[in-house]
Amino acid sequence: MKRNAKVTLAVLLCLVPFAALGCRSAAITKWTIEDAGWNDKYSDAHCVSKMSLALDSKGIPQILYELEYPYSGADLVLPTPTMFHIRWAWQDTSAVPSLWKSQELHEAWMNVGEESFRLHLTKNDDPVCASRCQLSRVQTKVKTGTDADRVEWVSMPMPTLPQIFDFALDPQGNCLFVWFGDIYHREAPVLLFARQDGNEWKTETIDSTLPQSAYPDIRSRIEADAAGGIHVVYCTPKEIRYAFRDTTGWRLETIAADVAGPAELGIAMDNSRGPHVVYEDGKEGIMYAWQDAQGWHREQVGVGRGPSIDVDKFSGMPYVAFIQANNPDVGGDDWRVILTCRVDGKWLDKTINTKAAMGSSTDVKLHYNGTAPVSIGVAFQSSVDNNNVKFASAQFAKGKAILAIFGSLASLALCCALCVARRNSGVRGGA
Repeated sequence: MKRNAKVTLAVLLCLVPFAALGCRSAAITKWTIEDAGWNDKYSDAHCVSKMSLALDSKGIPQILYELEYPYSGADLVLPTPTMFHIRWAWQDTSAVPSLWKSQELHEAWMNVGEESFRLHLTKNDDPVCASRCQLSRVQTKVKTGTDADRVEWVSMPMPTLPQIFDFALDPQGNCLFVWFGDIYHREAPVLLFARQDGNEWKTETIDSTLPQSAYPDIRSRIEADAAGGIHVVYCTPKEIRYAFRDTTGWRLETIAADVAGPAELGIAMDNSRGPHVVYEDGKEGIMYAWQDAQGWHREQVGVGRGPSIDVDKFSGMPYVAFIQANNPDVGGDDWRVILTCRVDGKWLDKTINTKAAMGSSTDVKLHYNGTAPVSIGVAFQSSVDNNNVKFASAQFAKGKAILAIFGSLASLALCCALCVARRNSGVRGGA
């Protein structure tokens, strides 16, 4: 019994530091909130509710967002004419303190904002921006100094897209698109996929089994894993579905059935090519779904709107950002931004900001140093400061990682010592 107790103790001591290492990702330092660029040309402008965030290899943020402002031109006669501009903002770290700068990419539709636009970075940290009007790749890296406000962009050909779509890059930097076809005719709605091949696009049908219903507000999201596999999560009027493409073609699965009014959703990949999904359900709230060898699993994250997700690629720990009413029973325009992570089966919530716009979406991204996340960023729309885009960032506590590393070494040494002692004891007993 004594020998077994020693072995059990040694094993437990070895496991404790690894549990601490898993909890390391939940240890976040103080949050910093910044105005993520603005446009002084239009003093009466305000940002609409959607934005797309990317962190480069150094953790420096870039944000794509939409600017809305009243149109005062005399050539149009509209009750409330409105112009929409797609703008790209980046953090200029050459200044002390660092400054946010922004640049207009193009004008969107009159009185019709862009429902879909996404920002991704190549392996060289060059931004690639997609909206319904334009697909743009930066020609030169972001400059610093007096000419930093002007960055040259190159427009690229793109497939004909509806108002709602999603966009990603594969490991080789090729553009990927997903969207619903025939969404207004309601005769044969299909989910379509297009991959860039030079200046041409190769289009495929992902799902032709969709129910005959209008799809103008139904979402889809696309991501590529490190091996080049394509992963798509999408809504039907009552379901959340998942599609995966490998060398054999598309595989379709149902994540959740009987979903009430699906709206925003997101997908992130870990290094095991495992998909992690977040989505809104009008009945159950914000839901998190993940896939393992046993299939799909789902659980509630919280109650709110505008969720986004990123995942620690190495530990598989998910991080979900969303907005939640400060006073659910009273209502009002002020909502709070929540970041939550799943540790040991429980969701640990942290309020980042209490002045988010009611209709704001969120976008959350992790930044890595080697095999561990070192910082996290969240973009959202503020209910103050003329509804400006805000960027919240925080560092992960380094002490936790150091403690786990040294703890693992100490436990390993203790485990070895106990095993040696057990072995020696057995030898003496048998002599």
